[in-house]
Amino acid sequence: MEWPCTLRSAIERAILVMERVSARLRAQSGRRDLFLAMASNGLIGPAARINLPVVSTIISRLNNQLAPFIALRIMRVSPGI
Repeated sequence: MEWPCTLRSAIERAILVMERVSARLRAQSGRRDLFLAMASNGLIGPAARINLPVVSTIISRLNNQLAPFIALRIMRVSPGI
């Protein structure tokens, strides 16, 4: 599948940002996932739980925080295209 240049550029920027943002948690947990979150149980240090957030949280963070940060223009696509 070939991506349009503007979309490909946005995807590459998004991946670079996510790699940088998640680097500390990935190193701490030994996981390779880009979407990691600390458990909200108040633990810090090596005992803190690091897990994957639920899908709705990932979608919300991508649309509401990451997209504006990387200047991604929201594109509306009709079903079947």
